[in-house]
Amino acid sequence: MWERPIRIGDFLKLGDSRGTVEAINTRSTRIRRVDGVHLLIPNSFLLENAVVNWTLVDRRTRTSVRVGVSYGSPVKLVAQLLERAVNEQEGVLDDPKAVVFFKDFADNALNFAPFSGYSRPPIGICGSPAATSASASTSCLKNMTL
Repeated sequence: MWERPIRIGDFLKLGDSRGTVEAINTRSTRIRRVDGVHLLIPNSFLLENAVVNWTLVDRRTRTSVRVGVSYGSPVKLVAQLLERAVNEQEGVLDDPKAVVFFKDFADNALNFAPFSGYSRPPIGICGSPAATSASASTSCLKNMTL
């Protein structure tokens, strides 16, 4: 920790958890996950395991959410609406430009993943900290008709 690879305000990925560093103490580091839950991580864990520091060099990050739409939906319109929804969010960068990828054919849905750059770590698409689920991710699309 002496070389300072982690600073207060950094956005980290530890295993399946992602969050912002709020405090660094002698024995542990406090991280607030994107869903608002606080984690106390022993500093030894940070030194001994792989940690992705998305903001080590600058505050720009890139994020994605998965969104499923029903079979038969107009896929070009879905991609346009997702791109528009992402670009309307605060902090989304013009460069790199937001893009929408078709990910896969699921059992009950066509899955898309919009990727976008942020000037700060995102709380979640449309401001929802629970944006890891497709239903939360599409809450901002409720006024958009397919």
